[in-house]
Amino acid sequence: MDTSGSICQHSGLIDSGLAVKESVIQQHLTHYKQATETAREELAVLQTKYIKLQSQLLVSQSKVASQEATLKNLKNAKQEVAETQRRCETLMSLNQHWQTNLCKCVRKERPPLEQSVKLYEVECKASRETDVEREQLLSASRVNELNSSRQVSYRK
Repeated sequence: MDTSGSICQHSGLIDSGLAVKESVIQQHLTHYKQATETAREELAVLQTKYIKLQSQLLVSQSKVASQEATLKNLKNAKQEVAETQRRCETLMSLNQHWQTNLCKCVRKERPPLEQSVKLYEVECKASRETDVEREQLLSASRVNELNSSRQVSYRK
């Protein structure tokens, strides 16, 4: 038996089997390399999208924070307006009450005040008349004294 021929034949089969396996492995490697490259490209695209979305998220968060601050300011302003309006209503009520009381007071106090003014005017007039009479009497007295002095000096 020639075993060397069968070994060669067997070796050829092994070589051709290895070549087929090698070819299949090569195809698989190529396929996996392409799949890996595609996955890397998709990963790069997804990373870019992720970065863009992160940026948009930060911008959106900033806008939300700004809007919340604006909303808080508007709420505070609304409370201030309500407080101011309440104060104005209170002041207007007090003003109305004051005006009513003032009118009552004026109606009540006016006649006595007018009477007091008239009395004061009468007293002032009487006082002026008394002062005028006093001045007239004093003037008459001085005229008499002057005339008396002149007569005494003419006699001498």
